[in-house]
Formats: sequence, C-alpha cells, structure tokens
Amino acid sequence: MPISRTRPAVRPAPLPKVASTLVVCLGIVCASDQARTAQQPTLPEVVVSGTGFDGLTLDDTSTTGSRLGFRLRDIPASVDVVYQRNLQDRGARTVVDALQGVTGLTGAVRAGAPGVYSSRGFVENGISLLYDGIRVGASTVYTRPYDAFNFDRIEVMRGPASALHGDSAVGGVINYVRRAPSAGPVRIEALASMGSHSNLRLGAAASGSLTPSTSFVLSAVGRSGDSFVDQNSTAEGHLVGGLAFDLGGGRRLLLETDYWRSSTDNAYWGTPLVNGRIDPALRRANYNISPDNQYLDSVWWTRAALDYGLGGWQARTQVYLYRADRNWKNFAAPRYNTATGPGAPFAPSVTVREVEDLVYDNDQLGLRHEMRTEGSVRAMRYRFVAGLDLSRSSFESPRFQAGPTNAIAVDPLNPGSRSFAAFAGPRDRLRAADIDTTALYTEASLDLTQRLRAFGGYRFDSLEVRTRFQNPGGAVQQGARDYSLNNYRLGLSFAATPGTTVYGAASTGNEPVDNSGFAFIAPADLQQTSPTSATQFELGTKHQFAGGRAEVTTAVYQVTRKNALSADPQNPGGPRLLVGEQSAQGVEVAGAWRISRAIAVFGNLASVDAQYDRFVSGGVNVGGNRPRMVPKLVATAGLSVRPMPSLELSGIVRRVGDNPLNDTNTVFLPAYTVGDLFARYRVSRDLDVTAAVRNVADRVYADWGIQFLGAQVANLAPPRTFELSLRARF
Repeated sequence: MPISRTRPAVRPAPLPKVASTLVVCLGIVCASDQARTAQQPTLPEVVVSGTGFDGLTLDDTSTTGSRLGFRLRDIPASVDVVYQRNLQDRGARTVVDALQGVTGLTGAVRAGAPGVYSSRGFVENGISLLYDGIRVGASTVYTRPYDAFNFDRIEVMRGPASALHGDSAVGGVINYVRRAPSAGPVRIEALASMGSHSNLRLGAAASGSLTPSTSFVLSAVGRSGDSFVDQNSTAEGHLVGGLAFDLGGGRRLLLETDYWRSSTDNAYWGTPLVNGRIDPALRRANYNISPDNQYLDSVWWTRAALDYGLGGWQARTQVYLYRADRNWKNFAAPRYNTATGPGAPFAPSVTVREVEDLVYDNDQLGLRHEMRTEGSVRAMRYRFVAGLDLSRSSFESPRFQAGPTNAIAVDPLNPGSRSFAAFAGPRDRLRAADIDTTALYTEASLDLTQRLRAFGGYRFDSLEVRTRFQNPGGAVQQGARDYSLNNYRLGLSFAATPGTTVYGAASTGNEPVDNSGFAFIAPADLQQTSPTSATQFELGTKHQFAGGRAEVTTAVYQVTRKNALSADPQNPGGPRLLVGEQSAQGVEVAGAWRISRAIAVFGNLASVDAQYDRFVSGGVNVGGNRPRMVPKLVATAGLSVRPMPSLELSGIVRRVGDNPLNDTNTVFLPAYTVGDLFARYRVSRDLDVTAAVRNVADRVYADWGIQFLGAQVANLAPPRTFELSLRARF
C-alpha cells in the first residue's frame, strides 16, 4: 500500500532566472553602499602585487583542526584551508571542484549522493561534512553540491576527528565556512562567467557596516546550463544573508539564513562499463531520459549565535534549524550486456535495472553552547574549551523502487526516452530514522615548555536512535536503540626551530552502523550491530623557510577501523555485511614555494596502502583486498607565473591512481592524469578577466564509480571545457 507521509513533500518553487536573482542582490547591495557613502572617508588605493597564490597558509588559524585558536603550524594534525580568492583564481564552481588538489583527497558529484569524497583509505560517509562547524548527517544522503562562491573558505582535516566533531569523522572532516558579516566600509564583489555546454554563472556579494554597531553580508549566486551527457541540464540558485549586532560589553549577536534550490532535468546516473572497461563511445549517452523525469532539491538553514562574557570565560550559544527536501524520479543502474551465444553476434544492449521514485526529507534542530578560557598554571600557559551539543534529526523517505526483475533493455548508443509513469507505482516503501544526540566535549592545550605543547580532547556522544522500515505489502517495522560513543585526541607539538614544528598525535573516530547516518538501516540490523570505531596514530612535520616564502608539510599515519558494516552490492536493501576490520597506512607530503614575486610552485603527494583485514563479501573472503574507490596514489603539481604585472598564467596537473570498483578487486576504474590551464588578466585594480581550460587533453576518465544491483557504473568526468569569467570589486 502507498506510504502516507507525516508531512507533505516540499517542492522547490520554480527556479527564478539567474539574472533576476543577481539584479535583486545588486539592488540591495547598491542601496546599502549608497547609504554608507556619505559616512565613509575616501580610502587610499591599495595595489596588490605578486601571484594570487597563498602557499600552505601555515600561519593561519583553523576552527576545524582545533577550537583553541592556534595556527595550522601548531596543530598536531593535517589541516588545509582553501580560501575564496583561491577558489575564484582556479575557477572552482562547486565545492567539489574547490577541493580538487587538496592533499590525498578525491571527490565527485554524482546523482543521488552529491559531494562524495575519499581520504586516507575511507570513502563517502567515512568523511564528515560540516557547515560552519555543524554536521547535518551522512554525505550521501543530506549534502548538496553547493556553488563555491558563497563560501569564505573550506577547511579540511584528514584522519579521525570524532573527538572534535562527532561521528562519521574517520577519514577526515570537511568544513564549508560561509561568508560572514564584517565591519568596515561596504565591499562589493560581482562574478559573471560563461562556458561550454551553455553554462552561465552569476554571483554578487557585499559586506560591511550598516551602522557603527551593525554589519551585514549578502551573497547570491546562480548557475544554469547543460552537461556533456544527452539532455541533461541544471539550474540552481543560492542566497546567503547575515546580520551581526555589537551589543556592547563584549557581546555580539549573529543572525544568518541560507537558502538553496535546484532543478535538474534527466539527471546523469552514470555510464555502464563494457567488459569491465570504460567505452568512450558511451561518453555522452544518458540512460535516464524521460518526459516525466524530475530531480528537485531545496535546503534552508537559519542560525542565531550569541557571543558574550561569563565570569572569566568567553561563551557562545547558538541555535540552528536545517531543512532539506529532495524529490526525484529516475532510471538507474545501467548494465551493459555483451552479445554472445549461438549464432552471435547479436546486438548488445543495456538494461536499466532500477526504477526509483524517492523523497528525502530531513529536519534538524540543534543547540550548541561553548565556553573558552585561557591562563597559566605555574608559568605554563593553557587554553581550554568545553561545550554541549544537543540536536534532534528527523529523516523520512517514502519511495517506490523496482529492481532487476523490472529491467528495461535499451540501445547502448541511443537509449532514447520512455515514460517513467509506465514503469512506476505508488511509493510503497518507507525508510525513516529519528536521532536525538546529546554530546559533551572538551579540548585543552598546555605549554609544557616554551617549545613543547601538549594537546588533549575528549567527546562523549549519547545517541537515541529510532528507525521505521516498510517494504511493499508489509507492516511497518520499528526499532530503537541507544548508543554511547567515547572519543579522544592526544598530541604533542614541538617547535624544533623558529620555522619547524614536529608533532605526534593519536585520535579516534566513529561511523554509524550502516554508513548512512542510520537513514536506511532495518530495525533488525540496528539491534545486532554497533557503531564502527577507528584509531589513528600520526607523526608529522611543518616547516617554513626562505623567509616565509616556502612551506613543506609531511605526515605518516596508520588508521585501523573495526566493526564496520557495508551495504551488499547485490542486495542494497538487505542486511548489511560485516566488514570486520579495515586498515590504512600512508605518507603525505605537500609543499609550496613562492620563488619570486612573479613565480610560485606548489604540489602534494599522498600514498596510501589500504586493505580489508577481515571481510567476507557475498560468500567470498576478500581479506587483503583494497576497499572500493580508494586510490593508492594521488598527486598534484601546479605552477603560477606572472610574465607582466597585469597577467598571470597558471596550470595544475593531477594524477589519481586506479580505483577498485568491487570488493573482490576484479574490476578497476583506470588511473588518470588531468590538467587545467588558467590565464587571469587584471584590466584594472577592480576588474579581472579569467580564461580557463579544464581537462586540456580531453581525457575520458571516471572520477567515481559504484557497483549496484549487478551493474558496474562509472561516473564519467566532463570532457575538455572552456570558460570565460569576469570578477569585479567595488
């Protein structure tokens, strides 16, 4: 019988034209600017010289690597920060684009699970995604491929970090930090770009003071265009706004809101492998074309934060509400069928093995209270943070799914269009979960000597999980279970020389029992399993030399994860497979050198040896095999040259090793090398023009892949594309 929803589906309103969004944003921005003109004195002209390259930013701070306010060079962990100016210089459009080139990290945008990553031997929901430090759930269920324009920076911490950020932080943490209000003269930034496949992108942002005690930020961006696969197009818009009020006495109130919506026609769900290989002839084929196809998405955030003093402590209390709605219909899991048999050859075909009509609705309400202090004990300086996290998350997914028994045969090169309604029925399945989380956490540092600093952190999470599960014609199954998670982080940081830091650290992490934030786990599985646990040991160095113009970091690590579960690729809706134990050992090296004011080079290399230590998949012992979508090698090299003050030329080359597509390691996505070129011309102090060519050699490669219902599917990356963009500042 059809599943009745506890609340109606929330469909995004028709997406406004990108130009309309930009006009509204610019109108508000310009009005604010005019209101400030009479109040602000004329500022002297500032001329920026040198390349637009920031090195490894070891002297900057990171809230993702530590809440204690230390520089990256002092934190005993591997942390990278990518700023908005870098995102624009490198032409990053989505947040996934923005992270291409970060040490050891690979990622992709794929339909149904946008924004998936691999780091240190762990993939997808093994990497926790945060928005301004707040986690909203599993990346394959709750995240979105946001445009990079509305973010001030993106911070990445590699390795287990559950002591800082809770569960799902085993392979690492990625924190998307939005633009925030800033006091001072109103500053305006505008972006316009156009490129291959009729892609158009417009953005505008403004921030500054409205009154002596009130500052604001307003940022909007829209994108529209087609893709390289047949009849696939997307339009989206994203608006971020915030107000900050100086209340006096060290008190500050921040109010923020964030709204994103997207509509995709005939979403790309991957390309079938042919005899275990990528066939370039299928590069543009789309097996998900239908006149009644849909992929609608909306996300709404709102947040309030109050900073204030409390005795000798600095405190911050924040409340937030997150609501995400996704509604889609699609044909998925295309499998290529080779023509064989008596009297062959027959014409080969592709069978589409999954028909889906899904809703993902997620609400999360949370409160975080944090207090910080610092001082000294017997001349030893210390910093201390303690906090409380409370959140309630509700996920509901009524759905229709028809698997391999309803396979649809199509022509591999010309799959054509078919009505979705002819193959679909009522939403007669249900996957739902409600999670209440109470967490207490602390983090502290102590200067043992002038050169030796100790770090410690601890987090306790209490999870109350309730799941509901229904298959067609069956009764609703319900389950409930409480979990207690304890995680720690210990580290030492030693300033060997004024420019060199040596560190060692141990940390732990957890993942939910079903690797999807409890979203799809059957009540029976909930009772029989426990969250995974991971432990990492890491040694590293961070070094600055050449007068601060060169930076090098190194890290060696070992991670072991126990009690892990994985979906059965042959029966995704059935009981989870117990992986047992998985481990990874690796080496990472990153460097940057500003050779002169006109030349800079940078690069990184990550080598990881990951394996299943104990795992039986489909009755086959795959112990010793490499986990799916974990490359052994990821390397990046870049060069930036300024032949004249107004012109900068740059290029980035990336090498990614092969990726296993299945647990038995019989099918691999091939290794690839891809290069991008950029030319930025400064027309004036406030206007830049940038030309970009991505995938210069037009390589055919897959940046991700899945094995699903017997189908081996590659997520092909775009071919060579061109883009021209203008960036203005006022």
